[in-house]
Amino acid sequence: MVRPLQWVALVRLTGATGRERAQRITALAVVAIVIIAAIVFRNFLWAFRTATYPGIFLLSLMGSASIFVPVPGLASVCAGAGVLALNPWAVAALAAAGETLGETTGYLAGVGGRTLLEKHPYYLRFYAWMRYKGGVVLFLASAIPNPLFDMVGIAAGSLRYPLHLFYLIVFAGKLVKDLGIAFLCDLGLLAILRWLGGLG
Repeated sequence: MVRPLQWVALVRLTGATGRERAQRITALAVVAIVIIAAIVFRNFLWAFRTATYPGIFLLSLMGSASIFVPVPGLASVCAGAGVLALNPWAVAALAAAGETLGETTGYLAGVGGRTLLEKHPYYLRFYAWMRYKGGVVLFLASAIPNPLFDMVGIAAGSLRYPLHLFYLIVFAGKLVKDLGIAFLCDLGLLAILRWLGGLG
């Protein structure tokens, strides 16, 4: 899935203290490394598309972290549980872990500096919700296939939401979502793969 919203972070070094400048540069360096890795290793990742548990973790990780490279993260969950008949609990847990780690790119983009989304109505809404109900917003946004989660992650980073809580809550939400998908596919609803193909 193409995730362009993670590219909207702007590093504004003017007026930043030395520590803030270092944090912003480090955050964007991590995001850049993930993007470059996704591009360089895209053939390797595609080779894993029919693999078992390691492939599901890697595809989920890169599907959540990648910007330019479409990686079918949710489709791999469905294929793992439905087509390959893997344990749906294990599939969901590995996918949720990979997706949660992948969402770090959006979070770090928010930490890295002010963004072009500051005036986007959806971003402003998510930002306001995150200020007052951060944990609830993170969980609900994670528990459904949500192409706007980048905005939530960037808002969390901008607000310096505690990273350990970000990981914990996002993992819980992703686990709920991935368990639902894995069990639906395990029950034989493989037609959902076509729908998931557009979600990544």
